[in-house]
Amino acid sequence: YEAGQASFGDTLSWFVNMVPRGASAGESFSAYNAEAALLRAGEARLLALDWWNGNRVPHGNSALSGMILGLTMQTDPVAIYRALMESLCFGMRQIFDLYGAGGFPVSRVVMTSGLAQRNALLVQTMANVLGHNIEVPDIDNATAVGAAIHGAVASGIVADYSEGAARFGARTCKVYVPDSEAHDVYSGLFSQYKSLSADANLRQVMSVVGAWSG
Repeated sequence: YEAGQASFGDTLSWFVNMVPRGASAGESFSAYNAEAALLRAGEARLLALDWWNGNRVPHGNSALSGMILGLTMQTDPVAIYRALMESLCFGMRQIFDLYGAGGFPVSRVVMTSGLAQRNALLVQTMANVLGHNIEVPDIDNATAVGAAIHGAVASGIVADYSEGAARFGARTCKVYVPDSEAHDVYSGLFSQYKSLSADANLRQVMSVVGAWSG
């Protein structure tokens, strides 16, 4: 059973490139994060579905598409950016909860990748949505290091993965602790996210519109 999202950081990159706020993507991300961090949980008054490249879990349907609910003439780009970020976290919480419902409760959450290292607002939002501490290892190229550890085990350089991680992996990590007030707000929004996700009629409309040829 696949437990992944069809898009994540590329969703934010798509929006930042479509509506830039700086001379480069890096400048735009910095500007958006600085302004979005000033918004309280739920203050954007938007709810998005993170299906900009289809959905893997729970629907396994590449024909589904993203959606933003609550847009008005007062909505600004920062609110949309914040809603997109929150939607990614809601999508992960749906996966997180499905693990528990399937008899595999999650006891530890570790986020790796350059995105986790560069975007503290995203990781903190994820912690607030999940209601769970999130660890970000202090190591560059974590995916490549993990692959190298697998190779070290296979070649006999180390006896097992624990030894490989101790020898080549991160020594420290940054821990993001959820804010209980924000978690309560996000739990209410997440219940609405689940309602949208479970709406078969909505998914049917998405599929029809996506296949429309005029």
